[in-house]
Amino acid sequence: FFFFFFFFFFFFFFFFTSLGSRVRTRRYRVQLPLRPGLGGGRVRLREGARASLWVRRSAMARLGLLALLPALAAGLIHEPEFDRDARGIFAIETFGFLAGGVMEFEVSKFEVEAAKPETSYDCMRAANTARLPDRRSCAYKVGLLMMRTSSKSASEQRVQEAAEEGTCLLDAAADDDVLIDLSDEETWSTPDVMNFEHTVPKGKEGFYSLVFNRCAPDGQHAVSFTLKAVFRNPGPDYLSAGDGPLPTVYYCFAAAFAAALGVWMMVLRRSAPRTVVHIHKLMAVLVMFKVMTLLFDGVRYQVIGHTGHADGWTVVFYIFTVLRSISLFVVILLIGMGWSLLKPSLNEREKKIIFFVLTLQVLDNIAFLVVDETAPGSQSYLQWRDVLHLVDIICCCAILFPIVWSIRHLRQGAGTDGKMAANLNRLETFRYFYIMVISYIYFTRIVVYLTAAVIPFQLSWLKVFLEEAATLLFYVLTGVKFRPAEDNPYVKLSQEDDDDTEEFGLDDEGVELLEQPKTVLTKV
Repeated sequence: FFFFFFFFFFFFFFFFTSLGSRVRTRRYRVQLPLRPGLGGGRVRLREGARASLWVRRSAMARLGLLALLPALAAGLIHEPEFDRDARGIFAIETFGFLAGGVMEFEVSKFEVEAAKPETSYDCMRAANTARLPDRRSCAYKVGLLMMRTSSKSASEQRVQEAAEEGTCLLDAAADDDVLIDLSDEETWSTPDVMNFEHTVPKGKEGFYSLVFNRCAPDGQHAVSFTLKAVFRNPGPDYLSAGDGPLPTVYYCFAAAFAAALGVWMMVLRRSAPRTVVHIHKLMAVLVMFKVMTLLFDGVRYQVIGHTGHADGWTVVFYIFTVLRSISLFVVILLIGMGWSLLKPSLNEREKKIIFFVLTLQVLDNIAFLVVDETAPGSQSYLQWRDVLHLVDIICCCAILFPIVWSIRHLRQGAGTDGKMAANLNRLETFRYFYIMVISYIYFTRIVVYLTAAVIPFQLSWLKVFLEEAATLLFYVLTGVKFRPAEDNPYVKLSQEDDDDTEEFGLDDEGVELLEQPKTVLTKV
């Protein structure tokens, strides 16, 4: 899996970091034709030494990432195992049960031990460890609680309040909760393994959160155990009650994005060749990755619903998710920088921004894989979840800088080159795109998650629906605004005179224009 992951990623990475790099080892002197208001000029291509230095540095960085990332990714946890966990209470998993749903648990390798060897504890024997055969002499109270709440936010609030107040949820369990007392000998089928099964009766269906609580001993103690939990609804259906419609939602949006891709390809085919630039083709590639991601995500959830595991479909889903995530940020960056629309190549600062965002996307996708494959209650899950949110916010902020710079540049040059109307149109286009990006980020990163935290568990699929609907709208509006057209003020620049290329210091070949003093002839 990781071989394919890194193969696709670095293929994509090498492709985009090479955009616009025109390495030359010699200098050329070209006499430009004179035009009214312009003197003679000379053209100097970029020095190959500087460009090759950037290539060498970026290549070293890529090799470093290639060597580092497999080591990080090797830490994925596929089973909920807890090793020396000193937390007194934490949530492990959530599931929406219907009437007749079944929850099965198997706990093994359970230990209560002192976090510090010098900590006194009466039942500590055999390397400061209290194992289950010695539990009669141990005054501890540990258990699992299937807590029934109205929503995920209500469950998190109840756990947080218990942690802050020091309340033992095992003693305060409600009638709707399912208690598994690990300190009770009758709970254990054998001295080392505990098996428990419970069927949800009619009227008790709802949203359940599996919570671990260690009420005693408190202080510097930790627990270690392996947990195997199987949740299923009648059918059997291994999806949560609110996730049942997800395969249909993913298939419908995959069809919608495929239709949008077909329309976009038709627009590119019918447009004049001079109006179709590279960014338009990359936008088509992005939509294709999006279609494949939605399609395989739907297949993955459908297989999980029938068998309880996704087999090899998860690998395919991860590959296209990584490609889609990277291509989305790169396309937004390139549009904001005006690549192939306002200029044929990128300057050094823009290359560094792309490299920075791609590096963050590597970390972001690693965090996504860890979070998706790790039990929600483990400590590594919480750490990588925070990394995922932080890196995602940084990436979202980073893609806004090129758009802001372009807006500022167009505002400053709106009335200085004699083409105020054209520049104002481009300025409005950038502003419109900036508002779209801000709205998309705000809705998908904040509004969607706030909505998911408060909606009933039967409507948990609504989170995916809102997120994909916002993404579809963003893609469509971006395509409409930047489609190939003769009168498009954003694309029109590539067909205008060389005056506009001087705004960016580049002509059509990606060369720098160095102004030469005018020659003034005086009649004697």
